[in-house]
Parts: sequence; C-alpha cells; structure tokens
Amino acid sequence: MRVLVCPDSFKGSLTSREVCEEIERGLLRSGENFHIESIPLADGGEGTIEALFLGGAGMLHDARVRGPLGEEVSAQFLISNDGETAVVEMAQCAGLPLIPPDKRDPLKADTYGVGELILHACALGVRKIVVGVGGSATSDAGMGALKALGIRFLDSDNRELQPGGGSLIGLHDIDVSGFSPLVTGKEIIVATDVKNPLCGVNGAARVYAPQKGAGTREVAILEEGLCRFADIVKKTTGSQISDMPGGGAAGGIAAGFYALLEARIISGIEFIMDTLRLEEKVKRADLVMSGEGKVDTQTLSGKAVNGILSLCSRFGKPVVLLAGNVDYNVTQEVSENLLAVLSVIDGPCTLEEAIARAPQLVEETAYQVGRLLLFRVC
Repeated sequence: MRVLVCPDSFKGSLTSREVCEEIERGLLRSGENFHIESIPLADGGEGTIEALFLGGAGMLHDARVRGPLGEEVSAQFLISNDGETAVVEMAQCAGLPLIPPDKRDPLKADTYGVGELILHACALGVRKIVVGVGGSATSDAGMGALKALGIRFLDSDNRELQPGGGSLIGLHDIDVSGFSPLVTGKEIIVATDVKNPLCGVNGAARVYAPQKGAGTREVAILEEGLCRFADIVKKTTGSQISDMPGGGAAGGIAAGFYALLEARIISGIEFIMDTLRLEEKVKRADLVMSGEGKVDTQTLSGKAVNGILSLCSRFGKPVVLLAGNVDYNVTQEVSENLLAVLSVIDGPCTLEEAIARAPQLVEETAYQVGRLLLFRVC
C-alpha cells in the first residue's frame, strides 16, 4: 500500500518532520508492507522554510537580524533552486516562541527583523519574495518590517514612532521617500492561513492579540492603533485595508504589506502544496495520513490540514487525520473521503504530559492504524 504522510506540526511538541518520522515508524512496525512517502507541511507559519527545504525546493541561508523585542537573533531564509524566489518565514525573527511567556508584550513586539530578512534576500538578486506569516508575537501592522525597508512612520511632531503596535495610536504621517532601492521592483507575496480583517470584532487585535499576551486594555489600544494605521494608509495611498480579507494576518502585516509594498496575499498551504507538487504525490497514494495538534473550527479555514482534505477530495483519496485534541463536531462537516480522525491521547493526562509523550503517542496511534489496514479485508 502506498501511503503519503503529510502532516502539519503539533505545535509546542513536534515539528511536522518529527510527526512524519513517528507516523512512518508506527506504520512500519505494524507489519504491513507499506511504501511510505513523507512530506512535512506548513501553512506559512512556523516550519514553512523547513518544509520547503526538506521537499527539495531550495537552499537555506543564515542571517543575524533583530528579534521581536530588539534583541539579535539567528534566522534563516530560503532561496529557490533557480535563484529567482526567496521565502522568508516571519516566525524566525518575530515569532511568539522567541519571547518567554512572562515577557510577551504585543504593544512593544516588533517586526523589524522581517524587513531585514527581506533585504538579505534581495541582496542575493531574487526577483520575488514570499513572506510566510503566522505564529507571530506582533501586532504592529508590519510597521517594523517596513521601517527596515526605509519607510518612516511619523507622529504629529514629525518624530518616528517607537517600535511595536502600541505606538500606532500616534501615527500621523507615512513617508515612503526613503524606500530601499534593493526592494524596488520586487514582487512581494504574503502567504497566510487566516482570513481575518485588520480591524473590527474579527480583526487582528481582538482575535489574536490575547494569544500574544494582551489583556483587555492592550487589545483596545492595539485595535485603536490598527484602525489609525488604516486611516493614515488610506490618506497616503488610497488603499482601503481595514476590512480586507486576510489583512489581519500576523498582527496586520498582511494589510501593511498590501498597502505599502503592493503585495499579493495568498493561501500559505496552497503555496506549499504547489511548490512541493503535492498533487502528483496525492494521485500516486492509496492512503493519505495527515494531522495537526488540534482539529477544530480553525482547521477548516485555511490551515494545512484543510488544504490536504480539499486536494484529496478532488481525487477521491481516503484520509486519516491524527491530532492531539479533536473537536468531533467539526469533523462532521468535512468531506466523505475523511476515513478517520483519531486523537493520539491514550488516557487522562495534563497538556504537559501529552507534550512530553507526543512522539510515543503519535507512533503508537500510527501503529494501530497500520494494524487495522493490515486486516482491512476481514
């Protein structure tokens, strides 16, 4: 049996590559003569460039850039095999895991390093930059990254704003005259897994800032700042970004790049699937195994697993999903080719215990799937 293993990461416990390894180990231990092809996936957030690198899409390059609170961090970006395209992963330099939980502050967290990575890539002569966003610690509408590219954000006294989304409340003017010639003429693409707008009840501040450490007061400040940013952008460029679908991705960086870099916003998982030619691999498979840490309503709104389900549905391929946490009400809404959704948790335990035992739990569940497939004719 030909099995395609293509999961997303189990965030906080296993990378997508590690999930692949445990599923493969469990299947092979089951005794079935499986022919396994493993393709680690991501949807624009953490693990995006690793997934592309492991899939043979390009080479990794190292850089030292500014982290979310101004510290220097090591980061990587990918250059495609033809040298034409760079892929920058926002989480590498502005990701939530880079900040200890007790120091998370979306009022101050900054995207400057994202712009620095773009400049590093442009210096290598690429024509196109794909910025994978997701898992960010920031809510600054991309202001920091745009500053690194030479754009100035000024208050009413013509002074540059301080880093972080909390300062956007004082934005009075945007000066694009110093925009870096390195980036001029480059095609900029934002790859995301969400469709939330910049502002409003479903916007970047109200939906995502609490996950980044914001309380009620901070959410209100960020919401006001992002709306202020949208107003000044409209005055400066004519672009209406407050309610555009996907503009709220990664603290609003998608909206900022759309308005000031003329970026296109695309589905992160569709970009990954196209780049790795996943359609060809799905066609060859008898069974597809995928999964992520939690299967819930967000799974069906642009996440990697949703992309896999849609692709497999087109070709009538059965899918087995593994997850740590499963909302079984959601699984009733997906296509008939979803063969099973299985939680890997084997009994009552804390989240910390589940994370610590994740490799064993995934392998054992894959083993059980393999045993069932072995006796599928019974």
